[in-house]
Amino acid sequence: MANAYVGLEILLAIGETISVDQIDIARNHLEVAVESDSSIPENWYLLSRACMKAEDYERAYQCLQTAIYVESRCPSFWITLGILYFDIGQSRDRLDALTKAVELNALIWEPWYNLSVLYDSCNGQHSDAADAFYKYLERKPELRNVRARLEAQQVYGEDINEGFLGGTLIHEMVDSPLDDKHGW
Repeated sequence: MANAYVGLEILLAIGETISVDQIDIARNHLEVAVESDSSIPENWYLLSRACMKAEDYERAYQCLQTAIYVESRCPSFWITLGILYFDIGQSRDRLDALTKAVELNALIWEPWYNLSVLYDSCNGQHSDAADAFYKYLERKPELRNVRARLEAQQVYGEDINEGFLGGTLIHEMVDSPLDDKHGW
């Protein structure tokens, strides 16, 4: 358990920065944690997040699959899987993973935001993206870039395309926070 805690603390400290040494230290602690007790899905999940930071997508996928096998009803696992699929370009699988996260908990904002990004940036389904962004705003109304994106769509209506949306398209997905308040 101590290794999982140390790995989590390092991941929290890293945040959005990329420190290869810190990521390797976190991964090593989390590898020990999953070797010590492979039945704890949270440890597999944290290891997958460390692997994604290291861009080791194959290992991240293996870890997420194990976490989901042990606990399939955790939306954070599915959100992260959707982001992994987004990062590696697996279009159908990313939609399925994010849809599963919504099915498990439609009240959290992350899957709605990520579905919007997916619809906009990959599929060109701007109306579907707007619908998902509205659902996101019902849950977390503070992001201005989402409001700007929706306002751009309202201006252009049904004739919308990426050229009209200009710089309002959002291309980055967001992962679940690394705390225990979000159901993982």
